[in-house]
Amino acid sequence: MSTRYIHEVERWLLKIRDDVKQLFSRMAAVEQQAAASGGMGPSNGSSGGVYFTDPGATTIAAGSTASLTVYEIKASGDASLGSQTVINKYPDATEASKRLILGKTRDDAYVVIGQGCSTG
Repeated sequence: MSTRYIHEVERWLLKIRDDVKQLFSRMAAVEQQAAASGGMGPSNGSSGGVYFTDPGATTIAAGSTASLTVYEIKASGDASLGSQTVINKYPDATEASKRLILGKTRDDAYVVIGQGCSTG
């Protein structure tokens, strides 16, 4: 290999190293901002959970809400959380025959993040 080629590769690697350092610095700044603003997790300090609802005959129009029985998935068995506000931010209505997978919002509502193939 020529010395010139080795120097070009070295410059290229140093630039990549600097770019990676800058990326990590930016990521750290975003993490600090998220921590200072309370982050994006549940407001009660818990680690979150996995939730679902079986809507029965109810469909939720695009951009609308409905009150449905929400369940939290637990190792000991699914726990009913009772009737909760469920928000559909998808561009289409949900399907009544499909289980809705939910995420919990900071204000204790639930948002549709996916639909299963069927209920139960």
